[in-house]
Amino acid sequence: MKFVVGLFTVVTGFFLVACAGEEAADSAAKAEAPKDVNEVIRENIDYMPPLKDRNDDYAPALPVVQNEYTAALMRDYWVFEFYVIKDVIDVRFQNIGRWFQFNPDGTFSMGRWNEEIGVGSWKFEYRADKPYLILDSNIKGMDEIFQIQALSGANDAFALTGHTKDAEAIHIKMIHLLSMPTKDQFGY
Repeated sequence: MKFVVGLFTVVTGFFLVACAGEEAADSAAKAEAPKDVNEVIRENIDYMPPLKDRNDDYAPALPVVQNEYTAALMRDYWVFEFYVIKDVIDVRFQNIGRWFQFNPDGTFSMGRWNEEIGVGSWKFEYRADKPYLILDSNIKGMDEIFQIQALSGANDAFALTGHTKDAEAIHIKMIHLLSMPTKDQFGY
């Protein structure tokens, strides 16, 4: 009888250990499983920087040097239509619908969808014969430097590459709109 009870105890122990191992493996697999793109969009499409991050200092504004790039930028609103950053899908969707309104005095306003979220100073300069747009924002972590890759022939779209304090290799398509963007315009 002791043998049967002992055997039963050992088999039950193995069974419990095996089940616990499967549960741990299932939990690990679920944790590592990538999120569905639609879920990522839903989680990030309304993102706004926290209010505590919106009081950062920015450089004094300087009058803007006039050229074809700055003339295009100082029209109405410029909106991030596509924002691609390697391996960081949530940040991609946190930036779609982000807009800028560039002023001739070297200041800008920016927002997301139909809400203004910050201000700052901007400048255009050439670095090694390449055109750059430099943004110094009042939002912590949103100072950005973009190399202008192209301006469309109709002056209604920019292709930009660049980086922020925390991210490299960002690729952006920025489009011209007459008014602040809405989620409906972008299909969200």
